[in-house]
Amino acid sequence: MLEKGLIFIQSSLLQLVTENKLQRQLKLLATLRQSHYPISFEELAEEFQVNSKTIRQDVEQLLALIPSQQELFEETTIGTFIQPVDSSTIQLLFNTLNTEVLSFKVLDLLFIRPAVTLDELEDLCFVSEATLKRHLLKLKKSLKKYSLTLTTSPVQLVGTEENIRYFYFQYFYHSETIRVSFRPEIAHQKSVAYLSMCLEEKLHLKILLDHKRLSYWQMVQKIRIKNGFHYEAARIQAEEIFFPKKYRLFKIIYLDIQKRFYPESIGFSENELIFSYATSLDCIVYKDYLFGNPDFSFKSQMLQENLSKITSEVAKHLSTNVQEAPAFFKALQNYFAVHLFLNKVTPLFQKNDSQMIHFIRHEHSATFGKWMYLLSTSAAFHSLEIEYFEDICANLTIYTVIYLYEEKTETKKVLFALNGDNVFLDYLLLIINRTFSGIHTLFLLNKTINSDFLAKSQADIIISNYPIYIENPRHSISQYVLKPIPTMEDWQKVRRFLAGILSDDEFE
Repeated sequence: MLEKGLIFIQSSLLQLVTENKLQRQLKLLATLRQSHYPISFEELAEEFQVNSKTIRQDVEQLLALIPSQQELFEETTIGTFIQPVDSSTIQLLFNTLNTEVLSFKVLDLLFIRPAVTLDELEDLCFVSEATLKRHLLKLKKSLKKYSLTLTTSPVQLVGTEENIRYFYFQYFYHSETIRVSFRPEIAHQKSVAYLSMCLEEKLHLKILLDHKRLSYWQMVQKIRIKNGFHYEAARIQAEEIFFPKKYRLFKIIYLDIQKRFYPESIGFSENELIFSYATSLDCIVYKDYLFGNPDFSFKSQMLQENLSKITSEVAKHLSTNVQEAPAFFKALQNYFAVHLFLNKVTPLFQKNDSQMIHFIRHEHSATFGKWMYLLSTSAAFHSLEIEYFEDICANLTIYTVIYLYEEKTETKKVLFALNGDNVFLDYLLLIINRTFSGIHTLFLLNKTINSDFLAKSQADIIISNYPIYIENPRHSISQYVLKPIPTMEDWQKVRRFLAGILSDDEFE
């Protein structure tokens, strides 16, 4: 049986592919891309729940798109095996296959246009009106979870601008490895690097900013504005800005960014500044350490009372208190402060990937169950009107697991290079700092490692949740590659790996 981790395409992205065959072939390419050993048709057939003849036809059709000199099939006495396919061939196949996905064509057009006619789409996709409507109906069902709908006369994406932007951020961000359209440009990447520098130097914040994630948010926001789509901030009042003093500084920085990197932009409304502020908060890992003591932006007395009630309920339910675990309660209060603001922009900011929720429920079922019970019975929590209940419980489970662990000291450098969504990176970073004792940890998030970076960081050990290839390293590097979603058992293996390298006084 193949490992589930080999299929790395987000399930939410696959749900947007309205053709079953193309959906299966995309998953098949992802599996072949990650495989480093021959795979039999029988293994693949079992994985995809089809017969081996169907899998063979899929593979032959895919390889026919781009002729390869490589001999890919090996006949043996126990069956036919597919040899590992080189990554450049797989990437070309991804790019070619994506041009055939009808729903991707529709979504790409609606990103920059308010509507398209059925006649235009029929000519573009070379399909009949009946076939087109059938695919649009399936796409409409997939868009429901983003609080969006799709009309057919004309074909139009209907919903609030903030929800449309959130959807497109997820759509482009999670399709990066299999598509080439709509990727952040140099200006987006440079503006994010500049923002990170300013936040540290002018706001004196020691933060970890997910550059890749924020680059995609920048791209989505700028392209939507350029094409005449604007965020109205209907649910947010001026006095409700999260940490207003820091927002005023952020506003100055962001207006400077507009002049430096987007001089073609004509004006930048207060509403768009609020949206930029929210997306920046969404991309900051270690939110609990950002702003010192909690400074709630929503000053209503009722809100303060409800937050105090929740804190008391948590202390009672988890058998702890503020004096025993001050870091935990500070993180908890800051979590609610950040997410109450983001919830005002759009509740979709609370959503996690379904795989991440499943992972948290499985790995920390008791703690997750406690939060489910606590929040489902809390009148104070229900008054906050926060949606996506299970997602919130998953996030709070992460904070509980991490902050009720014993504090660790740092004395030795180990580089953790991590790929993943923002909330999952938050989890990985926190668990690393609370699990490994006597080590000075460095982090690299969603970025490529090169020899210059290694020389500057002086890291001797790299732990990553993706394969890393370093050309001409300047000194000897020990490496350990985790699964994309590491379990607690995997972290124990890392402990044993480090224990075999570091001395007893460096590592417990």
